[in-house]
Amino acid sequence: MEHTVIDVSKYQGTINWAQVKTSGVWGTIIKAGGSDNGFYTDPNWSANYAGAKAAGLHVGSYYFVGPGCKSYADGAADAKRFLALLAGKTFDLPVYIDYEAPDATNKAGNTQACIGFGDVIEKAGYYCGVYASDLSGFADRLDKNALKRFSWWVAKYGGKPGYATENCHIWQYTSSGHVGGIAGKVDIDICYQDFPSIINGAKTAKPKVTIKAEAYGVFRLYSGNDHVYTADIKEAQRLADQGWTYEGIAWHWTGKTPVTRLYDGKTHLFTTDKREIDTLKAKGWKVETESAFGCEKERKGDTVPVYRLHNKVSGEHNLTTDVTERDKLVKAGWKLEGIAFYEHK
Repeated sequence: MEHTVIDVSKYQGTINWAQVKTSGVWGTIIKAGGSDNGFYTDPNWSANYAGAKAAGLHVGSYYFVGPGCKSYADGAADAKRFLALLAGKTFDLPVYIDYEAPDATNKAGNTQACIGFGDVIEKAGYYCGVYASDLSGFADRLDKNALKRFSWWVAKYGGKPGYATENCHIWQYTSSGHVGGIAGKVDIDICYQDFPSIINGAKTAKPKVTIKAEAYGVFRLYSGNDHVYTADIKEAQRLADQGWTYEGIAWHWTGKTPVTRLYDGKTHLFTTDKREIDTLKAKGWKVETESAFGCEKERKGDTVPVYRLHNKVSGEHNLTTDVTERDKLVKAGWKLEGIAFYEHK
């Protein structure tokens, strides 16, 4: 089912929300503030929120980030400012980062900014989305494939989006619309998703993922800001049941050298290096297991290298035997730390 949504800010002036409702509008996404002109609150934010709620509309919000929002840390900082504006309010539509202002030449950093924003927003319990235009946003400024965990609100006038289509749950199709209760023009959108049911938990939770046993398989799971690799199917299943995304078999182990898994309260690290283990333990890292799986310390027979990469912004480590993935992460700003060990593909 399609629903009519409008997005508003101070530029719509004083809104008669009762008339908006009777004109057939189902929901609204309200600007809370931004960082494009200092850090500010939209002057009509509170009044628009109260009026829309009183009229019985479904409500979401957005935060317009400025050109300086170009890294994971920048996005996380803007999200914290956004959360201060959302405090005490409830939403049954997503809350969005509005990504229009940053420079298109910083595609990897821009994408990390959206991820940093989303990590903070989701940790606070909100349903997060990304707003950008179809081509100048999702195509030119962002790596859409890295943002698929978020809902997309896509702007495209004169026709439906043709590029950012996979997660396009709301389409902004005009900035020159007219609805009752608003004097002048307003952005009008079509919403294709039943967000109120999803956000309020009325729908059934995501289908249970059942992980199948595979001899010598190393299972790879992702939490949104951390990867875990384990040969223990019970642990893999437990993490999947807790909401971690199961990404499949990373490789197959047959080596006898134990891979130690450490955790600092935020991310995991895997290593066979005793000096590194001792150094991290001294810094407060916890050894979770000394044998997450076995490995070869040197290349033998049909073994393949497992590359270790580090994202210095988020702190995340990733292991992969996939050269394409390795190169993609390096291009996105990850540091290649070398070959961690050898495994069987």
